[in-house]
Amino acid sequence: MAKFVVNRAVTTRGSSVKVDGDLAIGRHRFQLVVVDSQGNRSRPAIVTVVIKGRRTIPIPIPIVR
Repeated sequence: MAKFVVNRAVTTRGSSVKVDGDLAIGRHRFQLVVVDSQGNRSRPAIVTVVIKGRRTIPIPIPIVR
């Protein structure tokens, strides 16, 4: 699970990253750069995520009989 820290890269070998979900309320800007097996780097893809508040989502638990 990735913990995002300002100005610190998160590196993964897979095509996805699991986030810790502990982002503070406010705007967060993320940049993604992909590096292929030859070391070629993609142009950065930049996205801004806005966290507006915290919400608890109940998870249904199945009843086993």
